[in-house]
Amino acid sequence: MILLFACLFTSVTQFQTTFAKSQGLDYAVFYVTYTSAVIFSRFILASMATRSDTRLVIALAVSVMALAVAAFLAVGSSALFYGAASALLGLGYGLALPSVQAQAVNVSEEVVRPRVLPMAGLLFQAAILGFPLFAGWVIANLGYAALFVVLVSLASAQVAIGWWRYSATRSTTFFPAGPK
Repeated sequence: MILLFACLFTSVTQFQTTFAKSQGLDYAVFYVTYTSAVIFSRFILASMATRSDTRLVIALAVSVMALAVAAFLAVGSSALFYGAASALLGLGYGLALPSVQAQAVNVSEEVVRPRVLPMAGLLFQAAILGFPLFAGWVIANLGYAALFVVLVSLASAQVAIGWWRYSATRSTTFFPAGPK
């Protein structure tokens, strides 16, 4: 999931100026609303989310992200809709990424736990540096709509993984494995 986050993050942020221009929008709308929403997510929502099941928080947050990425397909030239999609993306991303990183550490075996976060960071950075080459090729050859279809596919994969992991924990709660 961390790799998928990096692909989504880098594509949406790196190509926002040219996307906004192609739609006749001001890219500052994206950066202000997205950044504000990420900050709100990390400082306000994250503290409230700690009282909830982490896997449910992840599933809900990546669902919001997927909805936001899909909304970029329908932004058109509406600055209001552009800002709303940007804010939703920031809310989902700001809450989901730290939760996924923490979950990756928490579910790892104790022997590898100290290396999980640095490895996740390395994967994240590799995708941030490499995926824009693919995204740029898609934009140049197929357009922004095709890029957002790719990004919706990546976000949908995150949603599937998030809800699958949540439902797997719920089924073990209802049907315990038995005596150990």
